[in-house]
Amino acid sequence: MKKVQRYSGVVCVLLAGSVGLWACASGEREGGRERAESIAQSEAGAAGNDWSVLERYLVRERRTPVRSAMQAPLPPGLDDEVPLAIRDSERERALMSLEAALTEVQDAIEDVEPLPPVERDEESRRLALQQFVAGRTARMTGDLDKSLELLEASARLNPDPSEVWREIGETQLALGNRPAAAVAFERAFERDREDPRTLEQVALLATEDRDAARAAAVLARLRMLPRESMDPAMRYVIPARLGESLLSLGYLHAGVEMLTEGLDLPERFEEATSRVAELSALYRRRGDLLRRCGDAMMRLGEIEAAAELYAEAEGYPTLDPDGLRRRHIHALMRLGRPAAAARLTMESTDPSRMGVSFDEVGRLLAFVCRHGGPTEAVVETLLRQRDALSAPERRVRGGAYARLLGAVLPKERSLEPLRAWLAESPRDEATLGVLIAQAYERDPKEAMREAIKLIERRVQDGDVVIRVLLRQQPDAGLWSEALAALPEAERANRTARWVAAMLEIVSGRLIPVESALAELAESDDLLGRSARAWHVSVLTRLGFGERASEQLRAMPEATDGIEAMETVRAWLGRGDAARAMHLAEEAVERWGDALDAPDLVAMLLTGAKLAISEDRATQGESWLLRAMEIDPSNEEVYRGLISLYIPGGRLADEQKLVEAVRRMRNAAPSSRTLAWLRARDALARGQRALAEQDLLSLAQRYPDDEPTVSLLVQLWISAGAHDRAMSWLDERAEVWRGDATVAILRASVELSRNRNEDAARLLRAWVEKYPGDDRVSRLLENIYRSRLSRPNDADEIALQRLTIAPETLRSLEERALILMRRDRSEEVLSLVRRIIEHPDATREGLGAWGNEMGVMVTSRANSNAINPMHANRIFSLICEHADVVPAVHQNRMIILAASGAEPPEIAEAILIASRRDNRLGEDLLVTSVQTMLSGRVLTGPQRDAQQARQQLLQQARQPRHILIAER
Repeated sequence: MKKVQRYSGVVCVLLAGSVGLWACASGEREGGRERAESIAQSEAGAAGNDWSVLERYLVRERRTPVRSAMQAPLPPGLDDEVPLAIRDSERERALMSLEAALTEVQDAIEDVEPLPPVERDEESRRLALQQFVAGRTARMTGDLDKSLELLEASARLNPDPSEVWREIGETQLALGNRPAAAVAFERAFERDREDPRTLEQVALLATEDRDAARAAAVLARLRMLPRESMDPAMRYVIPARLGESLLSLGYLHAGVEMLTEGLDLPERFEEATSRVAELSALYRRRGDLLRRCGDAMMRLGEIEAAAELYAEAEGYPTLDPDGLRRRHIHALMRLGRPAAAARLTMESTDPSRMGVSFDEVGRLLAFVCRHGGPTEAVVETLLRQRDALSAPERRVRGGAYARLLGAVLPKERSLEPLRAWLAESPRDEATLGVLIAQAYERDPKEAMREAIKLIERRVQDGDVVIRVLLRQQPDAGLWSEALAALPEAERANRTARWVAAMLEIVSGRLIPVESALAELAESDDLLGRSARAWHVSVLTRLGFGERASEQLRAMPEATDGIEAMETVRAWLGRGDAARAMHLAEEAVERWGDALDAPDLVAMLLTGAKLAISEDRATQGESWLLRAMEIDPSNEEVYRGLISLYIPGGRLADEQKLVEAVRRMRNAAPSSRTLAWLRARDALARGQRALAEQDLLSLAQRYPDDEPTVSLLVQLWISAGAHDRAMSWLDERAEVWRGDATVAILRASVELSRNRNEDAARLLRAWVEKYPGDDRVSRLLENIYRSRLSRPNDADEIALQRLTIAPETLRSLEERALILMRRDRSEEVLSLVRRIIEHPDATREGLGAWGNEMGVMVTSRANSNAINPMHANRIFSLICEHADVVPAVHQNRMIILAASGAEPPEIAEAILIASRRDNRLGEDLLVTSVQTMLSGRVLTGPQRDAQQARQQLLQQARQPRHILIAER
């Protein structure tokens, strides 16, 4: 029973019929059998890969296992997942034959006799049958409520037939009433133990209730029925489900045999079936189910069979490819085959191996080499494969090879391939992260030295280097300590001082860092220009808007694309995204073709983000697609495209989304974006535990990733776990003291439980510390205005923000509206003049703002809250220079006439309106006369409305208004 051949035979049956399984569900794909054989046979290799150096090791270890490998500990990351060994108390059940196991599980139902029928009179049976037929027909035609009514009436007349209860169960399921359906199917089962559909539903409901014993008993009964009595798909679904139930109950031998029988699926399922959903789910889950069989074989001590099952499973998609890979490596090491384990690990760099995290590959390969793996052969194989890459392939996979080489080379040489690759691809964050991590393990000071060298070589990549430092160790204070521990000569280096300033910004200590940046900005080199850009940002956040603008005006004109992008960053730090966007467009047009690929991609990414923020999503998409052509492995490019294409995105498009995800899977299979999307989908399906697990892991690895942190907090809010969210954010706030996202999310948690005052207090404290923080200020304004009904406080925050902000057309418009709301009409009049004179102002562009201002002016003038003269002058400016709706002209005329304006002024208003629409001018003439006749005229000779009308007609007698005047 325990011979490996028995299980290998079972596996071979499975392999023989599964070459094209994935093609049935989602198109053509290499079958699992080929995958298993390619790993088992030394002479075979993945397309394009050279395994010849490993050949003799592969052959030798199959003949003579490597003892040190067999004694190796668990691979990294497998500690919490390794299948537990069988305890003595479990052994009998685990090794039980299939026949014995099925007999034992059926005992739970075999002892219960079916209910005997009760005598019914002929009329009751006739009426019951009539109701049954009508009820079943109603269900088939979709009238579920009527069906249920008729079927329940039939059951009351004659409850003996199992069919009526089965039909009630089907109808209740269709209505979404699962508990009632379960009761009905149980009643059907009590009356007939041979009906396939009843048995299927009882077993399915037991499985959903995690009652493995009940499910196994019913499925075993169902398996005994004639095959011709059931749907063709159920010939596979039933044994697969039965196998899962048996494994859950500890019948390992029987469970594997039953489950592999169910997985012996045809390449293409061509028979007619009504069980498409169940069959598709089985095809889709093959990888995970095969892994589960492998786990059972490991527990049984059948390592060879387990390795074959894991190899088969790797040919199909799984929920946890990293976990499967670790299990497979563990089995190969237990068999004494470290060369095979090394090859398996290196195959993770193949693009066809989708979903495997490169972050884990290096650790696994190093583990294999430390425990009997042929290190020299591994290094030589990696070098040959890397050198055989084409130029496009090298851009995508070169970093992975550098990281793998760094993992297996001796410690004194491990950083060399990482440095070499970063010289070629300096913004490869994954490789940069490994370099910093390896240096950090030796000494944090070494990691800091590496960072300084990288920034000295390419100042424009400084933000990437700082980001990677903080992913390795999120506490900027600890990095500051490492920097302070360097010798004085190294600390005095200008690049080191720039790094120190960046760490102070992350820590939220903006006041002391301001002077340091000002000193660094005095230089005209690229480092000085970068420091000036950061200085502008710090001054803006501290509320020194005018000083920030002075720094911008003093910034020398850019002489190349790199300098131009620092200028873009400076304007962005000042809060003028529109100006930054304009400069980014100029930079791409003027210098884009002259830049190296990494710098051009960085420029396009920055421009794309600005374009999207400025409601120019199509332009952003164009730049992202161009960046993808240059660097198809850049995850930020795919992240930008996916954010555009997802439901609710600016350019929501399912087809483009699928294509972007597909390309990212090929180019960046370990992408955090893919993990984020997976968590987002899990959350949408209600799988909160799975989503939380993935998001917590992502947040730990990428603490600076705002979408991940935000989605995690949203998950806790939706689950009502507000205290959990606040506790986690409080811990984060201790480290990321300068991160506005933390402040915003903490406020969001308080808002979600209607603690509006607490949310406002949190944000108010932040704004007092960083008065120029635009995002936080806007959220605080919204809380004051919408949640707390405190418009004065909202206006106060808004005016403070706008005073600091750069003077853009938008900021002037917003400020004018706020001041009008505060009845400060004289200041508004001054602002309106500046708005219409602004170089970006156009009649169409000012239309929406002019309409809103017109409504506010009318409201304030009618309530005598503002000076009528100011109101008339503001109306005059917006009506003449903005494309406003007719109602604004109408309101202007009412205010003019009611305030006793002179006829020339009224006539001028009519003239302006008629330029927009001749009929509108005529309507305004009537409005003005009616207003004066109503007696609302305030002072002056116009008290006599008839006299005023004559004066007005004479003033209006000019070529454009002859017809109006004569009327």
